[in-house]
Amino acid sequence: MGCCDNSEMGLAALAKGKTVYSFGKRDQWCTYTAIYRALNFEGRLRPERLKAILSDANSGLIPTAIGKPHERVMQFFAQYKRYEHVAPKDFGNTVQQAHSADR
Repeated sequence: MGCCDNSEMGLAALAKGKTVYSFGKRDQWCTYTAIYRALNFEGRLRPERLKAILSDANSGLIPTAIGKPHERVMQFFAQYKRYEHVAPKDFGNTVQQAHSADR
């Protein structure tokens, strides 16, 4: 199955055990780019990494099949209470694009 980083279709296919090929541009960040990069190991998306992320109570990805999803959501936000919130900078009403850290 092929997809770009702006689609969750690759994640669904990976969860179903399908081989997923990414057609995204390496220097462009999209909605799911960070997740796809976290799943990539030696050039392949690894389903075991997706399972590890979904099973981690602090990942922020909440599977609907778990017993108490609301508790998981609250636990995710609670882990950040000790950090000070920093307001975003004013970029003159332009959208800021994240950049790849490996440039």
